Amino acid sequence: MRIFLTDDLTEAQKEDVMNLLIEADNDFIPPLSSRSSTVNQNPASTDPEFKIPLEYFDELNTQKFILATDKGRIVAFLSYKDDMLLKIKEQEEVVTYISTVIVQKDIRNQGIAHKLLATCIKKCNKSKTLVSSATWNKNSAYGIVLYDFGFAPFKVIENDNDNGVHTVYFYRTFENHKKIMINTTCHWLALIGTLVALLLIAIFLYFAKYELLLQVFKKDLLLISDTHILEFLADIDNVFYYIHAAGITAVSLCMMLIIVIAFCEHYNKKHKK
Repeated sequence: MRIFLTDDLTEAQKEDVMNLLIEADNDFIPPLSSRSSTVNQNPASTDPEFKIPLEYFDELNTQKFILATDKGRIVAFLSYKDDMLLKIKEQEEVVTYISTVIVQKDIRNQGIAHKLLATCIKKCNKSKTLVSSATWNKNSAYGIVLYDFGFAPFKVIENDNDNGVHTVYFYRTFENHKKIMINTTCHWLALIGTLVALLLIAIFLYFAKYELLLQVFKKDLLLISDTHILEFLADIDNVFYYIHAAGITAVSLCMMLIIVIAFCEHYNKKHKK
């Protein structure tokens, strides 16, 4: 699968995008065919037979795209607007606004939307641009992806369009990106640091055993009967054996924990919608 940015769609790409819009029409609240804009969710038509999102598609054609293609055909896309003015927390901000993310139904839950969003955010991070998007409160799949990338809600329009569903607006700053990177780095450094510390402890205990035995022989314990010396040394050896085994076990468990966490993070990213 190829993912790339484009400012303009070819005629064939426009047809693929329209097909995806029609397929996903009723997945959105309200349906795309009833919207007059990609930014707000005000209805354009109440005709139940109006199922082709023409007005929505016309506005999409004025935006930029990140496309996911398979064998030359678009199977998912993200559309966005650069340099859009948006009021965030009582202040006008220039943002990159993500208006639409659609993935073909039969390949959803494979992390494709996650990859599209990651590509968009990578582009915005380079220019240190604030990013915004909106969805309805029951769209938990997209909401989780936004939270994963450090988005935070800043406005909620309750009972939008009188349909009992709330519209939630999110934004993400470049500072949020830095916080996520710092938290992730600290998370892995803590795990690796724990592993290194356990390894050092295991090595220390291994050599400490022989140092202690050396100190024993330097004392007058050799004057004790051979049987008592052998029993004493055996006790020391058993104690250090169990301590050393416990250290190796702790190191192994820590390594397994790191592997499990890495696998879970990879799995979550791959299977998010």
